[in-house]
Amino acid sequence: MAKRATEALTAKQEEFCLQVARGANLTEAYRAAFDTSRMLETTINKAASDLAKVPALAARISLLQSRATRVAVDITGYTLAVAINEADELRDEALKAGNHGAAVSAATLKGKLAGLLVERKEVRTGPLEDADVHELQRLRRELADSKASEQEALDLVGAGPAPAVLPQGGNRPTSSTVH
Repeated sequence: MAKRATEALTAKQEEFCLQVARGANLTEAYRAAFDTSRMLETTINKAASDLAKVPALAARISLLQSRATRVAVDITGYTLAVAINEADELRDEALKAGNHGAAVSAATLKGKLAGLLVERKEVRTGPLEDADVHELQRLRRELADSKASEQEALDLVGAGPAPAVLPQGGNRPTSSTVH
């Protein structure tokens, strides 16, 4: 099943690569390219993951994505340098307005864009009943501070309220109104 990087792809493999390059997740891309009507969900997920690891397909996906990025930059003129300059300008405007929280957010954005700041996320499993109360309170404060800083930056540029964030796993909110 594994193809060498020099071998031609089948039409279905090419479609899979195109779908991934267009932004579909691996499972969606696999469904679009192959007949999955008789497959279990876990089988589809595994097959999609395995297919994406085939060197010829991984190389094709990377090539398609880099071409798409170049076209987007050519059309819009929006580059990393432009984004970093905008973050600088937002920081300066926030400082002039006396909005230090938004200035910090803009400086943080610049650091992330430049690759200087990498977010480290710690994933813990297990019931919350076993967690330390002080740790839970600290995490709640961090989440509230992060949300407030994000909203300040959006307000500064007139972008309106921050979009609602769905819980991990892609579950949709049960309420018909998202705030």
